[in-house]
Amino acid sequence: MTMKSARRRLLTIGAGLASASLIFTLTAAPAGAAVEVSPLSPTAVKVPVTYVGLGDSYAAGTGGGPTVQSPFLPPECVQTAKAYPTQLGGTNLGCFGATTGDVVTIASALSSVLATSNEVSVTVGGNDVGAGAVSAACTADPGATCSAALAQVDAALPTLTTSIGALVPYVRRLAPNADVIVTGYPRLFTIASTTPEPLRTLAIKVNAMTDKLNAAIRTGATQAGVRFVDVTSRFNTHGIGSDNPWINYQPGVLNQETFHPNAAGYSYGYRPAVNTALKR
Repeated sequence: MTMKSARRRLLTIGAGLASASLIFTLTAAPAGAAVEVSPLSPTAVKVPVTYVGLGDSYAAGTGGGPTVQSPFLPPECVQTAKAYPTQLGGTNLGCFGATTGDVVTIASALSSVLATSNEVSVTVGGNDVGAGAVSAACTADPGATCSAALAQVDAALPTLTTSIGALVPYVRRLAPNADVIVTGYPRLFTIASTTPEPLRTLAIKVNAMTDKLNAAIRTGATQAGVRFVDVTSRFNTHGIGSDNPWINYQPGVLNQETFHPNAAGYSYGYRPAVNTALKR
């Protein structure tokens, strides 16, 4: 499934939830079938939740191995057991293709889960500015097409800072007893003296975009008064082009897993970084 179709599915879900008067849970449905929703009472979550992970595909664990079915979100969210919220014993509410607006939709729909939490992490922002499209465009054409895509990201970054700054207080209202942290993204490439051209040119451009993306997210998180968790140092020697990459990448292959952490990336990159930041 493409990111666009994932976004359409999220918007469809959001439209249905917006008209509901109760909290809903999204049940699994066969591919191509309509997602059924069943009303739940506010006390339907039997086990107290202490940690919740919100966000996009990086929170969902996309690329970490076989997909698993969430009890709350549809299969299109492409969650895996290696997702860092799952590895840390939390409830994974990450979804492939999610933007800051989609996180609001998911958090609103599952506010009863957030209400019982004492820790919440958020990984989102890349889809708001089209970072995935940049990676794809720059891989195909590191020249003019790549430059145009990068320019679109630069133009969207100020809005992203504002969106993060608005998202965090909203999440804090839904989770009044929780500490909230916001994470960044890893640089996708490791650049060494032996890195060949044109991979070096591609790596420099994409890594620079990631740095700008992280800076925009950090600013929004700081303005909202929460901690920003930088994961770049943990991935520095494990990007694409390294001897032991923690990022999924095959030249000429573009699928859901491409440019996402693999199982090692989630286990040794995101998991310890987030675990260190959580106050528990």
